[in-house]
Amino acid sequence: STQSTWETGLPMFLHSRDCGSDFVELVERHRGDFSTGVVHSITCDARELDRILALGLSVSVSGASLRTAELVQLSCSVPHDRLMVESDAPWCDIREKDFGWKAIRTTFPTKKKEKFEEGCCVHRRNEPAHVIQVFEVLCAHHPDALAAGSEVFAEHLYNNTVRMFFPSLM
Repeated sequence: STQSTWETGLPMFLHSRDCGSDFVELVERHRGDFSTGVVHSITCDARELDRILALGLSVSVSGASLRTAELVQLSCSVPHDRLMVESDAPWCDIREKDFGWKAIRTTFPTKKKEKFEEGCCVHRRNEPAHVIQVFEVLCAHHPDALAAGSEVFAEHLYNNTVRMFFPSLM
């Protein structure tokens, strides 16, 4: 029930990967049913993103949001005060074939799950630590990160996350 979001003050966490306009239409119809929210793992088009932002929602970017040049451009059009980053583990890793891969500076040693060893990630499984890679891609392309620098940009993203999920700490 969305009524509990009003009672608890917790945000609605909305998944939108590969959903298209049906997702936005549903959220528009029910926007009054929840106080605030974040749309995560976006892979929409610019019109749908504009509609999401017009609803006062924030947007969280994962590796799925950075697969193509168009998706990176779209992710980087989200205003920094409405943007968050996520790994969406264990899915949505950034792979070598993805446009965003070129901006990654932090890598992790991996092993196939059958040959797992401590200190290594499982090959092709996204881990929470990989959120740094999403951040690195955004830092390489988002106009606010390019203008203000990665530390200031990180502070904006951190504050957005705290404001959304832990507002009493602000």
